[in-house]
Amino acid sequence: MPGDVDRVVRDINEFAFDLYPSLSREGQNLFYSPYSITLALAMAYAGARGETEIQMAQTLYFDVSQEQLHPVFSSLGLSLTGHVLEPNGDEALLKMASSVWTQPGHDLAPGFLDTLAANYAEQVWQVDFRREPEAAAGQINDWAADETNGRIKHLVSPAALSEITRMIIANVIYFRAPWQHVFDDIATRDRAFHLLNGSERPVPMMRLEERLRYGTGDNYQAVELSYRGQEMVMIILLPEDGKFDEFEGSLSGDSVTGILDNLDYALVSLTMPRFEMESAFRLSDTLSDMGMPDAFDGRAANFSGMGGPRCRPQGDSCLFISDVLHKTFISVNEAGTEAAAATTTSFSLAEAEEPELTPVDVVVDRPFLFVIHHRSAQVILFVGRVLDP
Repeated sequence: MPGDVDRVVRDINEFAFDLYPSLSREGQNLFYSPYSITLALAMAYAGARGETEIQMAQTLYFDVSQEQLHPVFSSLGLSLTGHVLEPNGDEALLKMASSVWTQPGHDLAPGFLDTLAANYAEQVWQVDFRREPEAAAGQINDWAADETNGRIKHLVSPAALSEITRMIIANVIYFRAPWQHVFDDIATRDRAFHLLNGSERPVPMMRLEERLRYGTGDNYQAVELSYRGQEMVMIILLPEDGKFDEFEGSLSGDSVTGILDNLDYALVSLTMPRFEMESAFRLSDTLSDMGMPDAFDGRAANFSGMGGPRCRPQGDSCLFISDVLHKTFISVNEAGTEAAAATTTSFSLAEAEEPELTPVDVVVDRPFLFVIHHRSAQVILFVGRVLDP
């Protein structure tokens, strides 16, 4: 099992940066949780068979068997939440939850449900997508809001549910933690932040001088900020002025792991902006283009492991993924960070014919990237880009 966990963590981190160029929108900030997306898709993968299973495994880097993969995710989830302190005053909190929502009368294979119950989902609920879409969406949204301290409130729209919706798999991650070394509010001052187009705007800049893990390369500086408990960290990746596009284009799971491995302690004078953002993505086209089109095709999908037939051009009614939705929130200030992510995978029914030194000066006054990383598990939970705070 330890070897399998290491492989799955490596593959999650690699998938994180395969997603990056597809989710990046020109001139816009970016924040997403590759872990949440992978986890929601792993639950769907439990029911995939044939070519659909092969395509999903290749796209998501699942290179261990189904029998090995799902217990690894279960073990990894316990490891992540077990190493971070439970809420106690201002201590760090990391929690995850998954759920399955099904249409009454749509039977799922017992083996599929057993896999989800044993490794992922704490709850399986029945809701009437067909006759009561507003009530169904309300229940899912209430669940997501409860699990994310109200940060993800409108995960599912009633308009996205229809008579052919049969199941929604949902996953949420919520993270709240104070910094190990808190920024002093008094030191925060408005300073110029230089945008990629050459203009600038004043933004509140926080300041901290502390012994931190720091690294530098040909075209970047990197600083690690620990959260209370020191299991969770934020890595600030600051490209050299004029090298943002070059650095961003070089990102991969391996390159970021290499940066993390080469950080050493130094006295750092850090200046960086406060920021807050929300993001929302529909991932069906992205994932299809990345190599798993059959999962979204009502004539080709094979989720027979969930029960029922695979999709065929002229066959019986079958399940396919109609939508993958990902929503996120992050707030970074002098005290710490609050972040949340939620991912839903919606399944619909398709008919056959339907388709101690001098301080190192790090001034984050230009676009930068960041990851929130679990130190001992070595898994990347969140990835972000700040072009304009």
